[in-house]
Amino acid sequence: MIAHYLPAFMILISLSSVAGLILYLVDKYLAHYGRCRMEIRNAPDRSCIVDGGVSLLSCLNDMELYLPSSCGGKGTCGFCKLTVHKGGGAILPLEKIYLSRREIHANVRLACQVKIRGDISVTIPDELLSVKKYETRVIDIKDIARDLKQVTLDLQNSQTISFKAGQYIQLLVPGTDQLRSYSITSNPKYSRRIELLIKHLPGGLCSGFVHNELQKGDLLTILGPYGDFCADRYLNRQHITDMVFIAGGCGIAPVRSILNDLWDKRAQNTIYFFFGAHRVDELYFADEYIRRDNTDEQFHFVPAVSEKHQHDNWTGRTGLIHETIASYPFVPGKTVFFICGPDAMIQAVSELLLSKGHSQHQIHFDSFYSGI
Repeated sequence: MIAHYLPAFMILISLSSVAGLILYLVDKYLAHYGRCRMEIRNAPDRSCIVDGGVSLLSCLNDMELYLPSSCGGKGTCGFCKLTVHKGGGAILPLEKIYLSRREIHANVRLACQVKIRGDISVTIPDELLSVKKYETRVIDIKDIARDLKQVTLDLQNSQTISFKAGQYIQLLVPGTDQLRSYSITSNPKYSRRIELLIKHLPGGLCSGFVHNELQKGDLLTILGPYGDFCADRYLNRQHITDMVFIAGGCGIAPVRSILNDLWDKRAQNTIYFFFGAHRVDELYFADEYIRRDNTDEQFHFVPAVSEKHQHDNWTGRTGLIHETIASYPFVPGKTVFFICGPDAMIQAVSELLLSKGHSQHQIHFDSFYSGI
């Protein structure tokens, strides 16, 4: 019986696909939306007339309003959020994956999925209004490990950048329109220098370029700063006795910047740094933090490896990093946590902390985008 209707069903599917393709092509190449008014409610001086028919994200980029986007506008990172008050059209199914019910009710949208078809009114997160484009020159490339490079950039044209420890930039991959996000590892006191840690990922567009082609003297374009994975709000707060940082692998990048900033500001809080890695050779900068632990009574470095091999000269802790943290009696309400690394690690650590009575408001995390 099913076989009898199968040809008709396949024809229907084919016709639907063809109709969808025709509508897409008509909208892309034949529809003319003319000139449209773009209103920026929280920056009215930047409101202007724009050409319709393009994505909201692309239009904002042309206006030098740079929302974060690590997927090239494909709608797979969920970073380019803003509020669309009118003119955004119906919310798309893809957007619903990245938006909470509260955000949907508040008219939050993904800018890359909104097409300008008429006058539009938006509110951009205030902290993104100050994001700028910078031209930089590579002044140093250092091998930290077999698959990890530290890249140092010098800002050109007398530009300076003001950022908070824990924030990140987006790097424009040369020869493409693709952006990739990297945490800033350098100290905020250096306003003309940016340091990045870039791990080589198989098939990675940007990491492959950095590890195989990038040379000292090359020019790179970056956008930033972005993010709120920042600890300075808790600096020397009397009710916060402990500041705990937990990193996995390359999650050390923003933590490195934050720790240097806290030490420069003479933080009075007790600081713990838990660093988890698969192998001993992935405990980046461990010697530096061990020395600090031995000389600073307010700093405690706790590394752990999950895969110990026979040839490893490792006498420290083994196992997953959340298992190590479980034995420490941090006091709820007096401790803040900053977690950076793979999603699985963040989830395991967060669940552990919540089970011990720590508030969600005092658990901050910065996860990696899975795109390469």
